[in-house]
Amino acid sequence: MLNKIEKVMWALLLTFLSFSSFAITKKEACLLLNEQSNNLKEQLPIQVDFLTKMIGLEVLFVDSTCTLNYKYLVNTSKYAKEMFEDESSTIEENLAWLETDQGRKALQKSISDIADKSGRLMVERAPEMKDYKIVYMYHFEGADIAPIIGIGNE
Repeated sequence: MLNKIEKVMWALLLTFLSFSSFAITKKEACLLLNEQSNNLKEQLPIQVDFLTKMIGLEVLFVDSTCTLNYKYLVNTSKYAKEMFEDESSTIEENLAWLETDQGRKALQKSISDIADKSGRLMVERAPEMKDYKIVYMYHFEGADIAPIIGIGNE
């Protein structure tokens, strides 16, 4: 299921695809994608779901690669409550666990899986996007957790 941010970005990618038939370069297409993303940037922050806000979006062309960078802010207390809903631990205990190495590794795996799935989906729907990257950076509100990055289509 695509969230509303992903739907908007797919619309932007479809815009890109309509330009690809005119044989523009990857750099030109990336610049067009960046221009198209400005409308979305003006709306930030955007509530993606009940746990997450999109707080940043960049489209960059570096070293012959177009990269879509998304930055999110997670309500860590709500996340801890939802993540461990079936367990008897408290939210405070869940938050403390998320701040451990084991918790951070679990978060990293989850975010990497999301990025990987998004990258594969992007290439399946638009094969000409195979050289593009998606980078997700998640910040955790109210917790001592360093931002976690997942990269799709590496």
